[in-house]
Amino acid sequence: MHTSSFLGWFPERRRAVEKPLVEHYHRTLAEAGVAGYTWEDCWHDYRLSTLWMMLRVPLFSVIGVDEGFCYQLMERSFLNFEDLALEDLL
Repeated sequence: MHTSSFLGWFPERRRAVEKPLVEHYHRTLAEAGVAGYTWEDCWHDYRLSTLWMMLRVPLFSVIGVDEGFCYQLMERSFLNFEDLALEDLL
């Protein structure tokens, strides 16, 4: 699951859509025959991918992405870091 589109969202907006979408993703995997992949595993992987995307934000400025955008993205990433308790994954 790719989470970069949620990365720049404020926590309130992200919270409103992320769990239903991740639940839908998990349900779709199960319906497609993926067995043994629990909801807890899926949620953990979602959080892990969110952390991974956050760690990539500083590279965006290196490749020429607007610094103002990078700053906003990093600021919101830290809000989401706290909200999703991503420190547990470090």
